[in-house]
Amino acid sequence: INDAADCRFSKWFKEFAKENLKEFKKEVNTIETHHKNIHNGLKKINEIVKSDNITGITEILESVETSSKVGFETLLEVVKKKGDKK
Repeated sequence: INDAADCRFSKWFKEFAKENLKEFKKEVNTIETHHKNIHNGLKKINEIVKSDNITGITEILESVETSSKVGFETLLEVVKKKGDKK
């Protein structure tokens, strides 16, 4: 699992946001925060699985799922808003 800043989504999003979402700083920050949470959660899950003790994995998976949902819903929302302004 790559660092959040090194994955393909992050590289794409950084450029996309810089070029297209300048007026949506709050939303961009929300997306980035949730993206980092996904990576951090998956790293934790990897560590837990390696230790042969899956205690706590459900909560982490739920957090990752929530971050994925919120992050992409926020992205969709700002893309729609941006499209409506044209």
